[in-house]
Amino acid sequence: MARIATRDVGFVLLVCLAISVVDAKTAGKANGGCSETVRDQLCHYTGPYDVCVAAINADPRSNLKLCPRGILRILIDRTLSNVTVLNNHIAHLLNDLHTDADTRDSLKGCASVYAPAVHDLRNDLRLIGFKNYQEYYRLRTVVDVLESCPYGCERSFIQRPKPARSPLTSINDYIQKLTGSVMMTMDFIYHNLSKGY
Repeated sequence: MARIATRDVGFVLLVCLAISVVDAKTAGKANGGCSETVRDQLCHYTGPYDVCVAAINADPRSNLKLCPRGILRILIDRTLSNVTVLNNHIAHLLNDLHTDADTRDSLKGCASVYAPAVHDLRNDLRLIGFKNYQEYYRLRTVVDVLESCPYGCERSFIQRPKPARSPLTSINDYIQKLTGSVMMTMDFIYHNLSKGY
């Protein structure tokens, strides 16, 4: 039986380690940018890391969680579902007999701010697969309008005869963070189109 020298074993282990590192770095490119490394890099890039990670972890579609475009879809879907929660809360407050007239007007203002933006985003979801500047810009413009909705909603409570505290602030803040993450994810994908993202 031949004896294997210690340095030969060390060399073989070093080569195996080098191959695995190269494989890990190229896996994202070979799979269209899909890997845990890309996901983590993307969540760090998009702003509030905790918002990005929480949205991804809460989504049951594991096939989308490692790819930039899948993560974009998750973040957009999460944003739309939170706008639905906001609209349901607005409807609940409007139906509450204890809600005063000024607050009702502000709530109606919030609903009217969000409605067209959500409609446009739902109509342009096909653009998640953008391949050029025009498609990217169209989707980004729609998301940008949605990102301004929380601000417009909050202003409807401040700019009334008797300014009042908005009962929607926490969800508006969360929607604004999500839409910010959506836009940053879109920017990340656009600037990496040449890498196959």
